[in-house]
Amino acid sequence: MEEEGEEDDTPPDDDPQESDDAPEGATGVDEVDDAAQDMDSELSDMEDQVDELEEDIDETQSEWESRRQDTGVPGAEPPDDDD
Repeated sequence: MEEEGEEDDTPPDDDPQESDDAPEGATGVDEVDDAAQDMDSELSDMEDQVDELEEDIDETQSEWESRRQDTGVPGAEPPDDDD
């Protein structure tokens, strides 16, 4: 039991920065590595999405250009070059 006026200098047992099974600082390095892997994975996903979007844009543009040449498609006539 503590005497009045004395302070307990021992850290609490549930200190998240200390781990009995990992060397000091290893937890921070592991967290950084995990975050880097997550970011690499997200970057790869975003690059895939960009590729898919570029394909969609190209397909849509090609389809629109072919419709503009088809006189049977209402509203898709090519613009007048008389301007």
